[in-house]
Amino acid sequence: MEENKSKNCNAKELPTQQYLIECFGYEPEVGDLIWKIRPREHFETKQGWSYFNNNVAGTIAGSKTSPRHIHLKLDGIGCKAHRIIWKMIYGIEPTYVIDHIDGDSKNNKLNNLRDIPQEMNMKNRKVGKLNKSGYLGVHFCNKSKRWRAELNFNRKKTFLGHFITEELAALEHELKYREAVGEEFYNESGRDKILEEIQEKIKNSENTINNNLAIKNTTGYTGVSLAKHGRYKSAIKIKENDKQKELFLGYYDTVEEAALMRELKLKELKGDEYYTSRGRDGLLKDLEEKVKTIKGL
Repeated sequence: MEENKSKNCNAKELPTQQYLIECFGYEPEVGDLIWKIRPREHFETKQGWSYFNNNVAGTIAGSKTSPRHIHLKLDGIGCKAHRIIWKMIYGIEPTYVIDHIDGDSKNNKLNNLRDIPQEMNMKNRKVGKLNKSGYLGVHFCNKSKRWRAELNFNRKKTFLGHFITEELAALEHELKYREAVGEEFYNESGRDKILEEIQEKIKNSENTINNNLAIKNTTGYTGVSLAKHGRYKSAIKIKENDKQKELFLGYYDTVEEAALMRELKLKELKGDEYYTSRGRDGLLKDLEEKVKTIKGL
């Protein structure tokens, strides 16, 4: 096929709608582009025109052997089939990127295509082979020994926290993503079903936290407990106006950090003499060493 250098088929500019209609046939219910018998003016030479119409016209345009989208060449320039279809039908360039709603990037049926921002389209991508969590935006953090959740949206990464299970991290990720894109788009993209599956796993799993039950302190340290979101809460009980109350010291990624903060606060409140007389110096030193090792100091 002869190259027509006046036509540009890159992501920024496609040929006119009329030109595309002269090149292709399209059935919205099937999704395939079919090469038409094309007019003479599409070609620089009569030989090229004759060859195309005798050998190519009537065949399906594009290759389905590529790992992702269907690619083809129009006048010697590489194109993606779904972008051509969009302009053929609507007469305008895609504003953003064409999303395949069902996640099948080769399904170019018209009801499976929509024009959405890139960060929304990325949610249809498959979980990478190196992702051991099985969830987008969730990976294991070796430093904290917890599952880290991170939202990548609008070219900005937002840290969401560390969690004791991948399901809890995935839940936080999905809720924040739904908040970012809006509930309507979230549900249309089918992620509401993923959210339901995550919530069901959390509810039924014996290895995750049941929100309806109080969390028992299994940390081994006084004043340190595991919070619902997977981080460790540090607190100390003090007396104020003859009443005992809890002084919250913060949330920490590791049990050792939470315990260290409590010990330092206890020493500050009670004084060195009291603290030492209770034999807590050894515990404090041990916690300081553990935290240094965790942080790589």
